[in-house]
Amino acid sequence: MPIELRKLVFTGEELLPVIRDYCVENGIHIPNTPLEGIEVHKGPPISIALKFPGSDDNGQYVVEVDKNRLLISFIRACKVLQIPLPRDEEKHLAIDDHGIALVFGSSDKMYTNNLKKQKAS
Repeated sequence: MPIELRKLVFTGEELLPVIRDYCVENGIHIPNTPLEGIEVHKGPPISIALKFPGSDDNGQYVVEVDKNRLLISFIRACKVLQIPLPRDEEKHLAIDDHGIALVFGSSDKMYTNNLKKQKAS
């Protein structure tokens, strides 16, 4: 069965406000200083490190954001921006040429599960 994919790409400029909003909402400290850089860990699993001026050995304060937090923050941003999201499709992250992508897709596993549900009803 063919697999259908759709993706929404969050560029470097869009990552910070999306992650900052998530962190503020969930009590994760983010300094109110300019961002020095974003380090993308291609994984697996995908994660990012936000680097701010700080006081560690490198003179930076680093906020690590794991795959699950990224996924939640991207989904939250889509809701805030009123971007419709498919409910029944798998959601995962992927590295894209322009940033980090929130990818939606139907897989054989989902197709098989849907067939089982239909047969059971």
